Amino acid sequence: MTALPLPFQGQSISTSAISARVWSFVQYGIKQSLAGLNGAGQYRSSAVGSVDSSLDTYIQDLLALSSVAPTIEATCILSDGELVSRDYCVRAYAALEHYRTLVDGWDGDDALAPTSECLEAADAFLYMLGSIVERCPDVSAMLDEEGIPGLFWDTGLAYFSVSFYGGHELACVYRNRETGQKTLFEANLHHPEELEQAWAFIESL
Repeated sequence: MTALPLPFQGQSISTSAISARVWSFVQYGIKQSLAGLNGAGQYRSSAVGSVDSSLDTYIQDLLALSSVAPTIEATCILSDGELVSRDYCVRAYAALEHYRTLVDGWDGDDALAPTSECLEAADAFLYMLGSIVERCPDVSAMLDEEGIPGLFWDTGLAYFSVSFYGGHELACVYRNRETGQKTLFEANLHHPEELEQAWAFIESL
C-alpha cells in the first residue's frame, strides 16, 4: 500500500466513500481477472487489460481529490500533507467495512450495530497511525454486543486495544504479560497530545 497524495484542487471526498470505492474496485478486479484467466488459460488476458485500464482511471480520480481524509475532520492532525495506508492495517480496514453492513441483532437480539460515527473514528485512527508509525504488528478489528468497535494488537507478550465511542472519544488498554504491567487511559481524536501514549505503546509491540 502506498501514500495517497493530496492535490490542492478538486472535489473532496470522505474516507468511508474512498473505502467503499476501493472495495468495489477490488471486487470488480478479482471477478474480471478470474474470468480472463478461466477463459484464456493464460495470465495476460483482455479481462486483465480491462482491469489495468480501470485502475488507471481510478488512480486519476484519486489524484483529482482535494481531501482524502477522515470525515471526522482529523486532517488537521496529519500535517505531512499525505495519508498513508499501511499493509498492517489491511485486515482491520476490511473488518470495519463489514461492520458497516451490520444491523441490530447481528449477534443475538441484544447485539447493537455500530454507528457510522464510531466506525469513522476507527478509520481516522488507522489513517493517523499510518502517518506516524511505519512498522508494527498487524492490527485486527473487534466489535462488542453494545456496538462499540475497536482495534487491537496481540503479540503474545503484549496486548494493546483501542475502543471507539461517540464524540471522538476512545479508550485504550495496554497489558504486558511478561511484567504484569497494565495501563488504561482515554483520549480524543481531536487532541493529538492525548494520542502520543497510544503511538508509543503500539511502536513498542
